[in-house]
Amino acid sequence: MGGMERSRGRWWGRLRVSGEGVEFHLLRFLWVLVLGPTGALLGGAAVASEDGDRWWPWVVGAGLWFVVGGMGIIAVWWPLVSLPRRRSPGD
Repeated sequence: MGGMERSRGRWWGRLRVSGEGVEFHLLRFLWVLVLGPTGALLGGAAVASEDGDRWWPWVVGAGLWFVVGGMGIIAVWWPLVSLPRRRSPGD
């Protein structure tokens, strides 16, 4: 149990990001959550059109997911970015 206190060798210890990079990494993570399903829905539209089925509901769903998800990203990300930055004691 002596190694349990050390977090340097653990994967979650390497996930720490400096204060300025947190917003960027959060934004990138949120965009992946939006663009991944959007691409999957567009892929479903392509498969549906190949099969002769109705493809437009897939495209409408992809567009709605993209717009609503994008608005959700802005709702989460914008308050974080607009917060005043703390200065370090050396500045």
